[in-house]
Amino acid sequence: MKSNTCKECNRVTIKTKSMPAFVGYIYLSKDERLQDLLNDPRQFIPIQIISTDLNNPDLSDSASFKTLIIQKTEIISIEDKN
Repeated sequence: MKSNTCKECNRVTIKTKSMPAFVGYIYLSKDERLQDLLNDPRQFIPIQIISTDLNNPDLSDSASFKTLIIQKTEIISIEDKN
């Protein structure tokens, strides 16, 4: 079932247990906060990777962004860049 809810793009820096830190987008519902997403019952969240170079976060590693489905327990920290 498709949702008609509009999503807002939140730019974040993410540090995980098993890979280097990266910059990406997390999509939230209009009235949803990042904290709400992290505390909801879903075990995994989709993240669109922009760059793995924290010194140049505006430069993507390729012409098309990669989407990563990450388990919440792998996340060490998320910094909101909006």
